[in-house]
Formats: sequence, structure tokens, C-alpha cells
Amino acid sequence: MAKKNRPKRFYDYSLLFCIIFLMVFGLVMIYSASSYTAQLKFNNAGYFMMRQLTFALIGLGAAW
Repeated sequence: MAKKNRPKRFYDYSLLFCIIFLMVFGLVMIYSASSYTAQLKFNNAGYFMMRQLTFALIGLGAAW
């Protein structure tokens, strides 16, 4: 029985690491810049960070 010639999948792990690093760094910056305002307005210091995380996960899912 002959094997089908399938192209090997190549994942660029350095690009994946850079994307995840920038995403986490951005979340930390959003939290540090807006935690005080979010605590006053929404009684939740991580409101804007969690909102951004939700959209980031939706974007990663769409990219997958």
C-alpha cells in the first residue's frame, strides 16, 4: 500500500512566541493603565483587561 505524499506542516514557533508575548505584555499594560479607572466606574479593577482578553481570544480563534 503506497503512502500519500502529504506536505509536512511547519509551525513558526518563534512567531507564535512573539505573538503571545506581545499579547500578554499588552494585557499587563492595559491593566496597569486602567485599573484605577475601572475600579471606580465598574467596581472591577480588571474590567478593561478582561474585555481585551476576550477579544484577543476571539481573534486567536479566528486566526486558527
